Amino acid sequence: MDSWQTFEQTGIVIGFVSGFVGIISAVFAVLAWNKGRMIRETMNQDLRRNAENIRLILVRDGDREEHVLGYRPRRDQATRAEILGILGMYSGEARFESSRLVPILESGDFDRMISGSTNELRFTMSAGDYDRFVKRDRSLGPGS
Repeated sequence: MDSWQTFEQTGIVIGFVSGFVGIISAVFAVLAWNKGRMIRETMNQDLRRNAENIRLILVRDGDREEHVLGYRPRRDQATRAEILGILGMYSGEARFESSRLVPILESGDFDRMISGSTNELRFTMSAGDYDRFVKRDRSLGPGS
């Protein structure tokens, strides 16, 4: 076998190897593109979910009457501190007891709201507190 045939056979082998590498690269490129598209889709869903407003619902203990507060924070802004601040604002002059948030935290309602399973938080309170919150909400409402 002369050197030209060896060179030709080496070229054929290199051609096959480079073709195989090219095909594998194309497959990985398609897989990476698809994974990127899925990640982008998930990120867009998360952005949309986080931009949703949540409802803060007051529930009067006893007759279970409900009132939805006028302020509806975005999910991504609804931290424990923000919720406490909102409730403190609606409590008016009376001292707001932060322990009201404990049942919501213990029940998992807050975690469900953060994860997007629900768009509302319910706060059960005494009739007197409920009436005070509702009165304050109405005084802060549009056109006040």
